[in-house]
Amino acid sequence: MKGKNFLISSISLGVMMFAYLFVTSIAEAQYSSNFESLNALSSGTILTGQEGYYRPSGIDWNAYTYSGNILGLPTNPAGGDNFVAGNATASGLARTQHDVDFSGANLWTISYDFAAGRYPPTAPPPQQYIGSFSTQPTLGSAAYFNIMSWVDINDPGAGFNAIYQAYNESNVLVTYPSPGSAWEQLALNHWYHAWTTFDFGSNMITEVGIIDLSNNNETIFNPTNWYLGGGQPDGLDAPSAFRFFAGGLNDITPSAGNVLAFDNINITSSQPVPEPATMLLLGSGLIGLLGLRKKFRK
Repeated sequence: MKGKNFLISSISLGVMMFAYLFVTSIAEAQYSSNFESLNALSSGTILTGQEGYYRPSGIDWNAYTYSGNILGLPTNPAGGDNFVAGNATASGLARTQHDVDFSGANLWTISYDFAAGRYPPTAPPPQQYIGSFSTQPTLGSAAYFNIMSWVDINDPGAGFNAIYQAYNESNVLVTYPSPGSAWEQLALNHWYHAWTTFDFGSNMITEVGIIDLSNNNETIFNPTNWYLGGGQPDGLDAPSAFRFFAGGLNDITPSAGNVLAFDNINITSSQPVPEPATMLLLGSGLIGLLGLRKKFRK
């Protein structure tokens, strides 16, 4: 009878351990949206208040329909009906933000589709930068930027570069490194897909990738010395949000006409940290199994 009880307990614990390992090995999506549930119009509707987005400062981002959108952006080959975009004006830079809990894991991947443009086409000459995606806050957390920068501010037709803000191990800013030619001289009014994988354990960006959505050409780059904010791991807090930004250098001199658009954002953790209750359950099971084994051996 003791042997039977031990076998049953062992099987139960094995099932429990398998479930634990399965749950902690699969990817957990912390935030994902294709913006199809948004209230969107061709002329744009304010994004603030929809899907948890809010405006931290500046002017609002808007939700647009691809069909007939006033920005003149083409339909995303990987998109549905809607997208979101910021359009900087003479009155301010455009920002929108969404909270995400990055504290539960070390390894994360953030991906999105993006396109850049000018609206109206007759806007004054542009200023750097078109806009960016960033984790927030940028001070006091292990943050990063993916920055869209004009190749030549005197010639928007020359396209833009999708560069990064990275640091060395001493937390000194690296001068906006480019992953390579696939991220340079990108076309306006054209959709691309990009992703960034980073590890809070090493505090480094470990992989970036880009796909031209018109032909599905994919390029991957694995940087070896791109640190997140803070440089070498020093206990900085994890970010608590992400931000879409469109504009220029600062709020004092916004660049009217700079447009940046996003679609299909996905923020995924592939190393979720076990919940305390899960660890307690696993520990209790192991202790119980050890007790049964001792009893069975007597």
